[in-house]
Amino acid sequence: MRQDLEGGTCLAEVEVRPLSATTWTRSWKRSDWSPRLHQLRPAADEMSLLVVEARLGRNLPAELKRFYEAADGAHLVDGNLDLVPVMGPGEMRLLDYSEWLRDADWPIPEEVLMFGGDGGDELFGLWYPADASPTDPTPVVEIGEIFEPGCMAIVGTDLPVFLRGRIAYHLAYYFESDPSLGPALEAIGLPRELWEGASTPQSHPDSIAPYLEWADPTLPTKNPDSYEDRLDPDMVRTLLAGGNSS
Repeated sequence: MRQDLEGGTCLAEVEVRPLSATTWTRSWKRSDWSPRLHQLRPAADEMSLLVVEARLGRNLPAELKRFYEAADGAHLVDGNLDLVPVMGPGEMRLLDYSEWLRDADWPIPEEVLMFGGDGGDELFGLWYPADASPTDPTPVVEIGEIFEPGCMAIVGTDLPVFLRGRIAYHLAYYFESDPSLGPALEAIGLPRELWEGASTPQSHPDSIAPYLEWADPTLPTKNPDSYEDRLDPDMVRTLLAGGNSS
């Protein structure tokens, strides 16, 4: 999933929905920090977004579209969070990324619009069924390299809080060796007690869990992991409807 991006800029240029009275994105836009950890492409042009929407036969989720209106793909926190570009050469582009994965035998449900990954084996998509409104919160699912229907975990209740939690976790990890990242952690409002917890030796789902709980307290599971949760589409639908998947 790692890829070199041209036209890299500071993460502070990304604009997403306010998450609180003091929005973390406005704080980031006033900051000039850690550009070495982030590469963002210049904004996607309107025509490219219209082409993708025409392919989908519907509008893109509003938060995802807002991200691409600020940056046409991103390589964040040293490649630990990638968003594919809207268009461009190759198969890793929003235009047909989901279909390319399905053709490669990834069991991507029809409800899922794939947009990126973690630089390793886990991919991320938005749960965006046909009856969903583009302005509604759009849950984020992780899809593991399992190649069975039970391959998912719900890792975000909406794109902005997903990005906030993941980026906070990885910045906290780098903070131990680079204290200059302190202003970045302050800018996103991460509690002080979490500034150094990401480097504690433990499994990834356990180490990231406090950051997800801070950013996204209504997640259905505390430490989501596609390899442990093994959710299939029916289980995802049940959890998102407020039920129990077991």
